Amino acid sequence: MSLVKYGLPPLLIALLIYQLSTTPQPEVPSSIPGLDKLGHFGAYFLLSLFLVRTFAHCTHWVRSGWFWVTISICTGYGLSLEWVQISIPGREATMGDVIANCIGIVLGCGAYGWWKKWQLKKTNPT
Repeated sequence: MSLVKYGLPPLLIALLIYQLSTTPQPEVPSSIPGLDKLGHFGAYFLLSLFLVRTFAHCTHWVRSGWFWVTISICTGYGLSLEWVQISIPGREATMGDVIANCIGIVLGCGAYGWWKKWQLKKTNPT
């Protein structure tokens, strides 16, 4: 497994999420309702998509349970960052953020699984 090809993208995405989640934010009303939740969804969708891709290319025990391992890691990461946000000025932990994170995680894993199935059908039409 190439560390740069498979391991670096989810690490960089996780670092970006950490940076964005732990930076103090002033209270700024959003003109578009739900934009914050869309950001949570997109960030965790990408994190889970690239992390599941990494695990799917491992030759170790993780390969058989890549979906659940990815969901567990990403959900734990999201919950821990929500917990950290409680102590950051201008930030708050909300159940809506957690739900948006979880939906992004599950759909990111599902998208990778669907893509692999489609790729397999394309190469082996039966």
